[in-house]
Amino acid sequence: MVSSERLQDLLQELKQERAYYELRAFNDTLSSELEQDNAIEKIAESKEILSQIARLHVPVQNVALISGWRDHLADQRALRSLRDAGTPPGIPSGFKWLDHHWDGLGFGRMIVVLGRPGNSKSLVTTKLLQQQR
Repeated sequence: MVSSERLQDLLQELKQERAYYELRAFNDTLSSELEQDNAIEKIAESKEILSQIARLHVPVQNVALISGWRDHLADQRALRSLRDAGTPPGIPSGFKWLDHHWDGLGFGRMIVVLGRPGNSKSLVTTKLLQQQR
């Protein structure tokens, strides 16, 4: 069963929730540790912590998208060479869509199955694992 919601919407909700809890924890820590004598020190710490939170959760900017295109192109060329030689680049998952777009299951990759409750996440994951036996 395929979810009627777009994956981008679910990811955005997850990012929003995580950003809220991280920012809330930072705010609680700052308010408990802030004193008149350490205000400048806390500003410097706050700047670093807020930039880390923003880097993780703020929507991607064009600079971040463009920065790794050469590495991605090299990876795609290597995968094309494997395909042209008839060698599968990854372990076949049994799902044609996954195998076509992600080249099967590869080492160093993590697959996250997202969806609302009742959208068959457990069923899809179980089916994927059963096919690997």
